[in-house]
Parts: sequence; structure tokens; C-alpha cells
Amino acid sequence: QRMKCEIDILRREVEGAREESEAMRASSEAEVKAKEEELTRQQALVQQLEKRVEEMKLSTTANEDSSASPQQVEELESLRQANTDAQEWMASAVTHVDVLTKQVAEKDEQLEEMAKKHQAASEDLGTPSAADSDAKVSELEISFSIITSERDELKKSLEK
Repeated sequence: QRMKCEIDILRREVEGAREESEAMRASSEAEVKAKEEELTRQQALVQQLEKRVEEMKLSTTANEDSSASPQQVEELESLRQANTDAQEWMASAVTHVDVLTKQVAEKDEQLEEMAKKHQAASEDLGTPSAADSDAKVSELEISFSIITSERDELKKSLEK
């Protein structure tokens, strides 16, 4: 009777974790979409900056006999640096989104495996080896605790 209660509690915890995981996945997908939109905006900015740099290069080349003013040289350097910074930011953002998406998928897989183990432990309740079932319940509780902790840490990093 005690094991059945523990398994019912675990079942509810697993279901709660599954729901939280789904909510986290939805939140992550929304964040990924927002990051992709920001990447698109940044890529457009980079293209504009590259176009301006190219125009300045052409302008400078066309006027080789007259040297560029210090203001033009400064603007050209500023545009080049902005272009480099934007490209680095985009690469970093893409990597970050990929890492977070992978971590969410891994947590989902772990929760699914835990649900399968939970189901197997529930089915074993009727067998003569109650000690084994008790051990499985304990193992599930520990696994649930670990996965929940890891998921919470991942959730915090998604919020940053």
C-alpha cells in the first residue's frame, strides 16, 4: 500500500515535470524565435554596413589622387569595427541558441526515460520482489530530484 502511494506521488511528480518541460520547451521556442528575429535584424544591419564600406572603398578608389579626409577614414574604420562586432555577436547568439535547444531536448529525453522507468516500477508492484520495487522507487525519486535540479538550472540560463 505504501509503495502504491509512493508510486502515485512519483507519477504526479513526473506528470508535473512533464508539464513544466512542455512549458519550458514552449518558452524556449519563443526565445529561439525572438533570437532568430534579432539575428535577421543584425544580418540586415551587417549587410547595410558592408554596403557602406564597399561604397566608401569605391569612393576612395575613385578619388585616389585626393586623399581621404580624416573623418572619412574614421567613419570607415568605425564601420569595419561595427561589421566585425555584429558578425561576432551573430555567431555567438547562434551558438547560444543551439546549446540551449540541445539542453532542453536532453532534459525532455531524461524525463521520458524516467516516465518509462516509473511505468515499469508500477507494473512490478504486483510481483513478489517488493524489495526490488522499493529500490526502483527510491532510484526514481533520486533521478527525479537530479533531473528537476538540472532542469531548473537550465531554466535560469534561458531567462538570462
